[in-house]
Amino acid sequence: MPLPISTNCQARLFGLAASLGEIRSEALRHNNLDKAGLIALGRDIIDLGVDCEAVVLNQCSAMASEALLAIATAHQEPEGDKEANEKRMGYLTPALIGMLQCIMDNYHLTVDYSDEGPYTDWPTGDYGWLQWLEPNRKAIR
Repeated sequence: MPLPISTNCQARLFGLAASLGEIRSEALRHNNLDKAGLIALGRDIIDLGVDCEAVVLNQCSAMASEALLAIATAHQEPEGDKEANEKRMGYLTPALIGMLQCIMDNYHLTVDYSDEGPYTDWPTGDYGWLQWLEPNRKAIR
């Protein structure tokens, strides 16, 4: 059974997407790179472990590192013109969206694990078949 995504984790992921939208709007429409917003975005990525499953986040650590690098790169650059801001957003946006996509995909691929071993009995009552897999094992059906 896929791991359920908690309401708090969904809220955090939505908040990341909303923050990216605000930063993009400021950078591309108003030529203002919101450095405080970039810092908050980086902090929010690091704080994902508070509400999201570690086994899922571990699958996306490379993408999270790429997103943090994009944030750091944009933050360290001096204020520039609109073309420079477009270039920064062109690096940051796919990195963050890729990380969010990875997290959502892995919530649907990662399964619960039971220390009790595989379920070997026939289902009874209203229960269907149960299948226990090792974490992150992908099966093709």
